Amino acid sequence: MVFSCSLLHSVSRVTRGRRYAFLPFLYDDAAAKIRAENNAYLDENVEKYAAAPTS
Repeated sequence: MVFSCSLLHSVSRVTRGRRYAFLPFLYDDAAAKIRAENNAYLDENVEKYAAAPTS
């Protein structure tokens, strides 16, 4: 399932077994720039965003 993070969503409680989740975040260059600019607002204990190196 793929959907926008801007959509309100929820999950049901796990009552037996385990839930596994794979949570990649996909974004374009414009969104990467915003993420980098938001580093200034992160607490010092939070790892800063760094764009993946391009070849």
